[in-house]
This record gives sequence, structure tokens and C-alpha cells, in this order.
Amino acid sequence: MIQQNLVSGSTMGMIAFAFWFFLINIHQMNEIHARGVVLLLMVFMQNVHVFNCRSETVSTFRVPLSRNWILILGVLLAQGIHIAAMHIPFMQTILNIAPITFREWAEALILAVPLLIVMEIFKQVRRKRHSEA
Repeated sequence: MIQQNLVSGSTMGMIAFAFWFFLINIHQMNEIHARGVVLLLMVFMQNVHVFNCRSETVSTFRVPLSRNWILILGVLLAQGIHIAAMHIPFMQTILNIAPITFREWAEALILAVPLLIVMEIFKQVRRKRHSEA
């Protein structure tokens, strides 16, 4: 499990840092808005990754969603809280974030998918290694 955490954490960190760099240096976005977009990316990556964590060896796509309705409810609730926080003025002040455009939502969602791909490859390599041993 340590290897899996290192791979997933490193992947999340690299994606988030690269996106931050892009938003600040290339897109010339102000820091407060970029922080909110990267926060959304991190929430999306965690929501994607939680489904990957249902099994350390079996592919995410082979574990039925119906196995854990509480997890699905928790992901939807967490995403809802994040959306609300971006639009409730006092939460915007506390978190120092602002509402995000549809395009930024799409970019963050697309950037969360590579984490799933990396972890699926990790699981496949790990299964292959254990079957050869």
C-alpha cells in the first residue's frame, strides 16, 4: 500500500503543480483564482481516486459501483460542499476562493483522469509482477 500511496500522491502532486504553473505563468491568472481552480482539481482527483482505492489489486472498472452506496453519497456530498463553498460569500472569504468558469471546471475534470490511468497501469504492473513471482 505504501507504493500505491507514493505513486498516487506523486501523480497528484505533479498534475497539481503543473496546472498551477500553467495557470500562473502561461494563462496569467491571478493567484486567488488560480488557487480556487487548483483546489477544484484536487477535489476532483480525490473523488476519482477514492473509487480507485476500493481495491488494491482489482481494476476500478471491475469493482461494481453498487458495492458501496455510502461512498458514492460521500463523493457527491463532498463535491456539493465544495460547489457551495465557491458560491457562498462568507466561505469564499474564509477559503479565499472565487466561483469558477465552466471551462475551468472542464479543464480540472480532464486533468483528474490521468490519475485513474496511472493507477490502473500501476495495478496491472503489480499484478503482473506478483503472478511471475
